[in-house]
Amino acid sequence: MKVYKLFLGLSLLSIVLVSCKNNQKEETPSVETNEVTTPQKAQKKILTEEDRKVIASVLAKVMSTPELKSFASAIVTVEATELLSKEDGPYTVLAPTNAAFDAIPKEKMNPFLRPENKANFGKLVKNHIVKGSFTSFDLIQNMKGSGKVELETVGGAKITATREGTDIIITDANGKKAKIGTKDITGGNGIVHAIDVVLNIK
Repeated sequence: MKVYKLFLGLSLLSIVLVSCKNNQKEETPSVETNEVTTPQKAQKKILTEEDRKVIASVLAKVMSTPELKSFASAIVTVEATELLSKEDGPYTVLAPTNAAFDAIPKEKMNPFLRPENKANFGKLVKNHIVKGSFTSFDLIQNMKGSGKVELETVGGAKITATREGTDIIITDANGKKAKIGTKDITGGNGIVHAIDVVLNIK
């Protein structure tokens, strides 16, 4: 009896499904058309000279380097993007790593993040940017003789490059030292070196 009911149920279900399909076929008139639809291709944007300049800039290099995301965010916050993307420079960017920013005590970093201290934060960021293009080789070559290279940042701070073994060390006016890690990231308007300490912060 149970088998019979199951068979009857399945039979009724199949009849309903077939009738539905037939109704759909009858209700949908076939329309012949000779029109052929072709998918429209998305138009490629033609890059201007300025677009190419921005894409190749040191700003783009900083933003595309994962270990420099915090510094990239700082550049955007202080509105220094045009300096590093549109100006010819050339510039040497000594970009603190994410770990370097994380190492700053909150009581020292938080005041810079307040809106009223935006100018001071901007100066801090610009004190990691040097006018001129200095690869690691250039820095080492310029150290010959005196053993150091004195540089001035866009923010007006004095920094010094020296060597300790095979490492290039950057020292700020307060005596704080940072080591260059990832180096010679070349952009269209300068060079980027990653450093392990945020400089010029007391």
